[in-house]
Amino acid sequence: MSWTPVYVGLLYQQLVRTGELTVRGRLPPVFPLVLYNGIRPWQGSERLADLIEPAPGALQGYQPSLCYLLLDESDYPDALDSAEQGNLAGALIHLENSRAPEQLRSGIRLLLHWLHAPEQAGLRRAFTVWLGRVLLPGKLQGVDFPPLNELEEVDAMLAERVQEWTREWEQRGMLKGLEQGREEGRQEGWQEGRQEGRQEGRQEGRQEGRREGRREGEVALIKKQLARRFGVLSPQIEQRLGQARAEQLLEWGERILSAETIDQVFADS
Repeated sequence: MSWTPVYVGLLYQQLVRTGELTVRGRLPPVFPLVLYNGIRPWQGSERLADLIEPAPGALQGYQPSLCYLLLDESDYPDALDSAEQGNLAGALIHLENSRAPEQLRSGIRLLLHWLHAPEQAGLRRAFTVWLGRVLLPGKLQGVDFPPLNELEEVDAMLAERVQEWTREWEQRGMLKGLEQGREEGRQEGWQEGRQEGRQEGRQEGRQEGRREGRREGEVALIKKQLARRFGVLSPQIEQRLGQARAEQLLEWGERILSAETIDQVFADS
């Protein structure tokens, strides 16, 4: 269920409370938009009326019927094309889907091109805050970002530290490799984990040792990512990882990318 109707109602309450109405004393129109970047398909209804039991007779006409526009980023793999035509939503989706620092820089340069007018200063500032506080920390956990005030500063920072952050990005490729499949093992991070497992297996000299070595490599990788994201791990978490099944390790590895707390990583598992 989306909370969009609640947000719209709270916005209108705030506008009434502060007296920010139109020249005719009315509330301004609102365009509800949900930008979704989750891994699983969106499940929420896009119309409030679909969540309400039908009212009898003439009462049906008095029921709320607010709806919103859903933009699911997975539906726009080529968002860069629309971004290059001045579509700011396309630019945002391109930035979210970036897999390397240079892709990020291409999106930022588009924003610099399209948001240069003085009256767009507020929108430039909003993008700068989102990049510095949300997008970059999410893609590069453990990296300390200086305060950013302008998009030019973001672009300059990426240009200066692109090689260092490329290495950080490659480490995140380990989790991406787990997500795309053990059998293919094409991603660099997965290859490293599998090689570590084979090395330990050869030391024991048995096929079972190789399989266990692979699993230990996955556990070591997830421990490293958890510690980088949430700090020192508790003995309970260490024990849980050591006893986990392969499918649980894969699921937890995916959750690390979006979880805000370590409890969310292991929720319902």
